[in-house]
Amino acid sequence: IGCSTPSNIVVISSMDELSEKHISISPNPAYDILTVNFSSSVKSKIVCNILDATGRLIKQSISENVSQLKINVSDLSSGVYFLKLEEIQSTRIFKIFKR
Repeated sequence: IGCSTPSNIVVISSMDELSEKHISISPNPAYDILTVNFSSSVKSKIVCNILDATGRLIKQSISENVSQLKINVSDLSSGVYFLKLEEIQSTRIFKIFKR
């Protein structure tokens, strides 16, 4: 596990499509919509989970062939969450903040 910035935790399990992409998340902190941008389209199925600070699953969505995800977080309480992006052989986890 490596930390790339204080608000960004990245876990990579193998070199595949998701782990080779640059991923940006904004705004962070978010008020209502969190946008996840990939450097290019992810063609395989990607599972997007939002977890609370204890690791409990709060939201889940599944997408395929996307270059951007928009996640509605307006219903979440203010606090710290983790955005977990999973692809066939890769998982990346980002720390996100909800205001």
